[in-house]
Amino acid sequence: MSTESGAMQVGKVVILGMWLGVLFFSGPSCHAAPAKEKPGEAVAALNQDLAPQSKLPSSQDEEHSTAQKSIQADETVLGSSKTFPRDHAGSRHVAGRAAKGRPRCGVPDPVKVQDDGPSLNENRRQKRYSVDWTKWNKNHLTYRILNYPYHYRMTEDQVDDSIDRAFKQWGDATPLTFRRITYGHADIHIKFATWHHDCPYEFDGINGTIAHAFVPNGLHGDLDGDVHFDDSEVYTYWGDEGYNLFQVALHELGHSLGLQHSWTEGAVMAPEYSGYIPDLALQEDDIRAAQLLYGTLEPTNFGDPDSPCNKAYDAAAMIDGVLYVFKDRRFWRISRPGKVMTPSAGLPMRKRFFKLPRMIDAVYQRPQDGLIVFFKGPNYWLYRGRRPLPGYPRPISELGLPDDIDAVVMLQRYNTTYFFKDHQVWRFDEEYQSVEYGYPYHVLDVWEGIPPFIDAAFDYTDGFTYFIQGKSYYRYSNVYRNADPGFPRYFGNDFMGC
Repeated sequence: MSTESGAMQVGKVVILGMWLGVLFFSGPSCHAAPAKEKPGEAVAALNQDLAPQSKLPSSQDEEHSTAQKSIQADETVLGSSKTFPRDHAGSRHVAGRAAKGRPRCGVPDPVKVQDDGPSLNENRRQKRYSVDWTKWNKNHLTYRILNYPYHYRMTEDQVDDSIDRAFKQWGDATPLTFRRITYGHADIHIKFATWHHDCPYEFDGINGTIAHAFVPNGLHGDLDGDVHFDDSEVYTYWGDEGYNLFQVALHELGHSLGLQHSWTEGAVMAPEYSGYIPDLALQEDDIRAAQLLYGTLEPTNFGDPDSPCNKAYDAAAMIDGVLYVFKDRRFWRISRPGKVMTPSAGLPMRKRFFKLPRMIDAVYQRPQDGLIVFFKGPNYWLYRGRRPLPGYPRPISELGLPDDIDAVVMLQRYNTTYFFKDHQVWRFDEEYQSVEYGYPYHVLDVWEGIPPFIDAAFDYTDGFTYFIQGKSYYRYSNVYRNADPGFPRYFGNDFMGC
């Protein structure tokens, strides 16, 4: 794994035991467990000179635990005990939480530093987030989910979705891109494990350490950036039971990218875990910290918000041999990459498609009859030329597809259409007008190297299929059947003539 290791203090190891109640700190002995091998990379030896530290009994109160904790300056392994009473399903009782205080991450908090110098005056302006200038030295990263939780509280699709959404949030905030692969070498490995797990830092079973992540500082060899979850714990997709996997992953991946804890209450990188939070998202503080390390994803023409260079398009399709892209109430026609046939502001959709609703979700042209199919919310429309056919819109469900699809792409050479929503893909048989047996699958199982949560897609005349995500796009080789290297690129630069 390539990292910028010079900025880190030599020998500093940060292992993250996440969001727990009363803190304890222990120095597990290193068991010389071999790191996983990746082709062509030397595996650096892990520092094994960790000072032993005792684990406090869980019956001791938090104040005593905090007073007893001991941290070795340069070589620190951190864990935390979870002391909240649990029922047989693993739920945290409110009474237990009130008695012990809010659960928190076991990683030590960074020293408070004022923007204008050190100060003991808490009323002075604080630098809220904290980074250690440990970062990846590249912006395009791959990750691989090696296995799944042993328990069956979550399906594999739910695990995939939780991890994918966590990566997407960090990618949306920075120039970083994350591409999931299903085999071979990856920059970041995600693993569920118990006790000894080919890692120098073993887990301790239920009611112990939840997870740990390795910062990308060059000191951990093949483990740099990896995230391990203790499979003795119960992870869930939603609700208060157990630990929400998306929330844990979102926090841990922040550490995997080089972020430390934040002093800002409510930030994802704050030490405390506050239970299940629906629609949890990165806060301004988290985003600022990540952008301090990796910069921002600037639009090409940031002076003009109406420029086609700045837009994240809603839908795209090849219609009568011309590429159409749609955004809000307008559309653009592109004869070839960089050659836009419409004014830079686009044209109103209803000038071309009578009574078409604005902000469509997806569109494609059927090969068998040339009809244009538009999707929005729970409905779809059929158009012949400029006008909709009578009897439309109709419900998407009658096609066996979910509402609110993200994108659709038609491969005419196979007479097959693919529909995308979140991390899943459905293959649709145009002849029988039905979803093929066995679908949906994860996007990566069908389109190797293409990330989930795409916004639009189209099969172009050059033998490639294109996938738009935000303001960027990926190119998929229909010959080699995988994503091309060197992507994503800016869609505005390459297709809109910016």
